[in-house]
Amino acid sequence: MTHCIRDWYGRQPLWVQITNALLLLLFSLGLPVTLMKSGFEFKAIAWHFRHGNSIAVNGVKFPVYFWYAPDNSCDRYHVFDQPGPLRPTNDTFTMFTIDGRRDPANMGTPQELAQRAMLNYGVKGFEERSTFEWKTHSQTLECMQERDTRVSLSIIFCYGDGPIYSVSFNGDDNALERLNRIIAEAR
Repeated sequence: MTHCIRDWYGRQPLWVQITNALLLLLFSLGLPVTLMKSGFEFKAIAWHFRHGNSIAVNGVKFPVYFWYAPDNSCDRYHVFDQPGPLRPTNDTFTMFTIDGRRDPANMGTPQELAQRAMLNYGVKGFEERSTFEWKTHSQTLECMQERDTRVSLSIIFCYGDGPIYSVSFNGDDNALERLNRIIAEAR
């Protein structure tokens, strides 16, 4: 077998031999480093193979971006995104929670809860704070957002009366755009 490979390789032009040797060297040095830094990405890939591309919270089905790795729960999902070397370079850490359980500590109307969050979650360095509504499935969530435009980072807390009781988010503008699609495409 090695005799056949050696004969085939020896008949190749010199530039092909050098290119193949360099590719083999780069692959052998780079792959172990990439695999070591890609643990979270492999976790996300495995999650999608096992569960598909959506999560369901209280009967509301949300699409899930490929690199997100939700934890499994029937009425609450924590979704994390920890980019590594297999990913586009513009992706950053993202975390959000979609909750189908009412938190006993959060009593009041969704509007009151959003206003309370606006007062309680003031983070130093965030330049913009606002309230807004997110429409998802058959309900409207009342939300507050803190935003640091210097690094395009947002923190969002949303509240509803069910079937979704809260959504929280921490991430950059790219992740927020994906979350907007996830919320808008809920069925």
